[in-house]
Amino acid sequence: MSFWSAQLGPYYEGDARGDGTRRDLRCIGEVVCPDCGNVMARLLEGPDGIALSAWVPAHGQMRDSRGVGWSLYTLITDEEPADQEGGVLVCWRGHHGLWISASDCRAAIRRYRERGRKVRHPATRKPPPST
Repeated sequence: MSFWSAQLGPYYEGDARGDGTRRDLRCIGEVVCPDCGNVMARLLEGPDGIALSAWVPAHGQMRDSRGVGWSLYTLITDEEPADQEGGVLVCWRGHHGLWISASDCRAAIRRYRERGRKVRHPATRKPPPST
């Protein structure tokens, strides 16, 4: 099973929640770059549960100066995805090698429930694959 359950299509200029189209979602947590603090993904609580929404840059040819990327989504439940499953995150400011796992998401959700306010969770470093 893939960690990301849906690719919501191309997205411009980074923040997948910035357009305000989903007012029924409340941000309960942010996954941030450990190098610069840039928000790379959000845990969003809505009528269907809590989901992780991330946006990753995509390299391609653009005729204007806007950044383009992909908006990714997955629902986080108590059972799925498995704790060790996760996805690569890339900071829009150029930092690479970052990772978020389902276990990290559940830890951030627990911290939110304990504190009752939005949490910031740093992404973890994923070592490069061995050659």
